[in-house]
Amino acid sequence: MNESITLRKHQRDVVARGIYDDGNLLVAHEVGAGKTMTACAIAYERKRLGICNKPMIAVPNHTLGQWATEYMRLYPSANILVAGKKDFEKKNRRRFVSRIATGDYDCIIMPHSSFELVGLSRERQLSAMQREIDEVTVQIGATKAMEGKKWSLKQMEIFRHNLQTRFDNLYNAEKKDDTIIFEELGVDNLFVDESHTYKNNFSYTKMQRVAGVGGKNSQRAMDMHMKCQYINEITKEHGVTYLTGTPVTNSMAELYVIQKTLQPTEMERRGLLMFDAWASTFGRVESALEIRPEGSGYQMKTRFAKFHNIPELLGMLFMVADIKTSDMLNLPIPRLKTGKFQVVKTRITPDQQDMMDELVERAEAIRNHEVDSTEDNFLKLTNEARLLSVDPRILDERLPSDPDTKLNTCARIVGEIYKESTPQASTQLIFCDKGTPKKDGSFDFYHALKDEMIAQGVKEEEIFFIHDADTDTKKAELLEKVRNGTIRVLMGSTEKMGTGLNVQDKLLALHNLDAPWRPADLTQRNGRILRQGNENEEVSIFNYITEKTFDAYLWQILEQKQKYISQIMTGRSAARSCEDVDEVVLQYAEFKALAVSDPKIKRKMEIDNEIYRLQTVKSAWKTEHTSLQEKIVSHYPNAIKRYMNRIEKAKMDVELFKREKPASFSMILNHRTFEERVAAGEYLKMMLPKLGGNAGDILQLGSYAGFQLFAERDTAFKKVWLCIQGEGKYSVEAGDSAIGNITRLENLADRIESEMKIDENDLEETRQQFEAAKIQVERPFSEEERLAELLQEQVQLNLELEFAEDGGESTENESVRKEGKLYRGLHKQFPEIFNNTYTYMKFKSYGFDDLVLEKIPGGYSMAHYYSQNGDAMRDPEITFDMDDENRLVKPLSFQQDNMGIYYRTCDQPKERVDDLVDFWSQWLKNISEQGFELYEAHGADTQYRNASDIEEGEERE
Repeated sequence: MNESITLRKHQRDVVARGIYDDGNLLVAHEVGAGKTMTACAIAYERKRLGICNKPMIAVPNHTLGQWATEYMRLYPSANILVAGKKDFEKKNRRRFVSRIATGDYDCIIMPHSSFELVGLSRERQLSAMQREIDEVTVQIGATKAMEGKKWSLKQMEIFRHNLQTRFDNLYNAEKKDDTIIFEELGVDNLFVDESHTYKNNFSYTKMQRVAGVGGKNSQRAMDMHMKCQYINEITKEHGVTYLTGTPVTNSMAELYVIQKTLQPTEMERRGLLMFDAWASTFGRVESALEIRPEGSGYQMKTRFAKFHNIPELLGMLFMVADIKTSDMLNLPIPRLKTGKFQVVKTRITPDQQDMMDELVERAEAIRNHEVDSTEDNFLKLTNEARLLSVDPRILDERLPSDPDTKLNTCARIVGEIYKESTPQASTQLIFCDKGTPKKDGSFDFYHALKDEMIAQGVKEEEIFFIHDADTDTKKAELLEKVRNGTIRVLMGSTEKMGTGLNVQDKLLALHNLDAPWRPADLTQRNGRILRQGNENEEVSIFNYITEKTFDAYLWQILEQKQKYISQIMTGRSAARSCEDVDEVVLQYAEFKALAVSDPKIKRKMEIDNEIYRLQTVKSAWKTEHTSLQEKIVSHYPNAIKRYMNRIEKAKMDVELFKREKPASFSMILNHRTFEERVAAGEYLKMMLPKLGGNAGDILQLGSYAGFQLFAERDTAFKKVWLCIQGEGKYSVEAGDSAIGNITRLENLADRIESEMKIDENDLEETRQQFEAAKIQVERPFSEEERLAELLQEQVQLNLELEFAEDGGESTENESVRKEGKLYRGLHKQFPEIFNNTYTYMKFKSYGFDDLVLEKIPGGYSMAHYYSQNGDAMRDPEITFDMDDENRLVKPLSFQQDNMGIYYRTCDQPKERVDDLVDFWSQWLKNISEQGFELYEAHGADTQYRNASDIEEGEERE
């Protein structure tokens, strides 16, 4: 080891554990804690001490060069092989893989993409498939089905077939290179950096449609798991090391994937290797009412929501895991300026407020079933709310740039730091997951922010987007320029910049322009600057929040989740249970609460939503209560009777089989006795084509050990079932193998006793459920008292809010809000009349009266015009003035000729003026939906005439 390098205590401890412990290892150290050198030291020392012969490290593609550099810095004389991108091009791949297989290296470092190209042998893949299928078959066979019935063999075979297809799809992909297989490389120790990227490893579960249970699977995750299992086999589970700063990214259920890979023997010993067994031990599935994503009312949602038995779960995890969080380490990382993250709050701009109001209206429309879920839903609103909080121009490019948005605020802060740190050439990172660069010229946050930074004095050539470094070479050159200060502002998303990006050398500030979804993402972001090797002793991390938008809500949720994860992962929490981590989707109450500032209104929205939820829960409870009563009266007694009947028949069949089973094989087929399995199989194969083609057709075959044999057609699933009949009936699917079918029939008879024991267990469980149901049906609704309290609070709040409105203050604020919204709506639809491009504009739409907007003395006029008896009629006309300073519109008069109505607003009561504003807002909305197009316009220096109309006029002439 390089004598000038001294590993820190936590690194030395985990290196010792990696050498002397007799199990696999999870190095879950805080981002920036030096996992790279730790892994290099473990790999080298294991090789030097003869514990392993050929260690391999699989790393993210963009960190390959960093790993090679760090390894050689730690062990300058080491003989390592580094797999570059060109080494795994098709023409070079065989030769390079041969070097791995035949060479004697201290370590092989390979990028993830290349590692995945070296496939396992087909035999091992098929063996793993069969093992998984066998386990699933046993589990399904031992599981009772819904409503007290066991899954039939038909359903079992359907699932088995689907599972087989699923595995075939994963392993028949063209991605694999079969020239040299992984087992032939001689690798006997495997280190996986950023192992959380392989969390989507499929596992069979009976939990269908349960939120929080990851149903995703990927070829790369399954490939990694199987390679790790191969290493486990040849090293007795002492050859796999996982490295990650964020072992839990989105759900505590991810711990199962880690344990299944790193400690399969311990999991199997405890009966937890199958996910359902692990989940029932450590997880809790709860059903609760949630708003449907499309907003069409509530639905009962089953969710893997809580974890319990936390001490026992962590006790088993800590057998392989070495976890170190930032507060457990005394790392030489920069301290935060002000001692904490700096929250930059920006006030919501008028345009943002207007859009938030629209989001609230849309949320209400969704809740009231006024819009189809394919057109609008809460998921769409949540995404738009996130975009809106950064800069509203992402949703409407016609809006002007407002200096008060957090995008422009961020640009100003970046510019100030840039100028102050120019002598040191300090650098800054900006994270933003939304509004990433577009090449079609449409608005995006990246280019808008770049333009604003340039306006603040940042040199254009010193700003770079990580997205523009689209090759490994370009990325390596870019990162080096950031390290030496040539590029001083680097922008990117969590996905592209969050993990493995070591550019901390000159980093002075990091800006989180938007909030990521998961705590792990925020940890990875901040880990880019809070890490060893930064020349700055003090740095800043800015979190930008736009008030009264999604921002504050999302940051609060992130903080709560991170606190939970930290407590649980370090084992310091005394709690035996914790909530799971999941993504956030804003619902109606949150949208409404974010859009208002009165805490009473916010509280009322929360209470209204909770009362609605509880009342629906109570309704569901009543339905469940009625269902439970029905089960007590008929379902459970009938199920118990069925089980007892089946068990009684099985007992007689077991006795028959024991009495009649021949000492050596003997089977009668079509009145002929066969004493050799091969001959019997061939004869049976010749008989089966005689079976009819209709569903339910039966072909008598013969007898075996006192049982009648017959075949039965099942056209629904295009299958033939081989059946034995005693007191009961037992079936198995016929296969293509002649002797295999004989073996199936023999095994079917052998399994009658084991199936009977399963029925006996099911009978006992059903009896227990019967007794539990009798107790449950006597219990009252558990939330009755809380519902009553909330109803009382709701009445009180309604009275207070009604009193406040009578006082006039709330009504006045509402009037100002509506006038402000109308001001922005007019500017949005008719900008040319208000920026003095035109003084007169005429619009036409087929089937509607002409619309005219014009500048008049003292203000503006907006009217629909039509002719009646040669007179120009206005139906209606509103004259108004614009208060540009306060961004409000002031109606001056209203006229409707066909009804003889005219009044000036200054002579009318406030209520009538408010009604006029409401009418005007609806009129403006109708105009936008009626397809009006500009027909004619003119101003002091500009004129316009619709070209298509001119052409039509020329044709008429």
